[in-house]
Amino acid sequence: MKRIIFAFLLLIASQVMTPLLVNASITSGNGAITGSWTVSLGFGGLGTETLIESFIVSDTGAGPFQANGIANVFPGTRVSATPNSNYAYMSGPSGVTAWGWDYQFAGNMADTISIDFLAWDNGVGSNLIFAATFDYIGGVFSNVQQSFGGPYDFLQDSTGMNYNRGGNGTVPEPGTIAIWSVFAITGLAFGNRRRKTT
Repeated sequence: MKRIIFAFLLLIASQVMTPLLVNASITSGNGAITGSWTVSLGFGGLGTETLIESFIVSDTGAGPFQANGIANVFPGTRVSATPNSNYAYMSGPSGVTAWGWDYQFAGNMADTISIDFLAWDNGVGSNLIFAATFDYIGGVFSNVQQSFGGPYDFLQDSTGMNYNRGGNGTVPEPGTIAIWSVFAITGLAFGNRRRKTT
């Protein structure tokens, strides 16, 4: 019955064509993590978004994300990932105007958290079609700011481009490795040369 009501709310949201968060439930004790909690949400989008990102930008102890920070994604054509403890995303083909998911947090639900939420139409750096900031304060998860199109001055990063999307223990980019390799080889060459002349 809950699923039917949830699907109905998502359908209404999609017809209005205005992103809408449905505070379906907030539960504690998710999994085996002590003090963890979950928020089940729905989003009625435009149908053009292919990537939805969530960044924890403020946390007094309610976070971070669990290892599987986004779960139970609806519809099943969407996939989710959690590259680091403050970043989780969902992606999939365009054409679906209703999304549903659970945020899974590892902290204490008595504390607070703030999330920047970005919806891109074709991946990071494409057209940022919608952005919002969500706060969880006093047991209530709410949409405190939202915008279609810029400016996104209410976000921690108004461009949406410079958030930390790296994994925990990020591997350096190939260009960085190449530069450090040149320095290392040069250092070894000068070190060997200096030893020979003394």
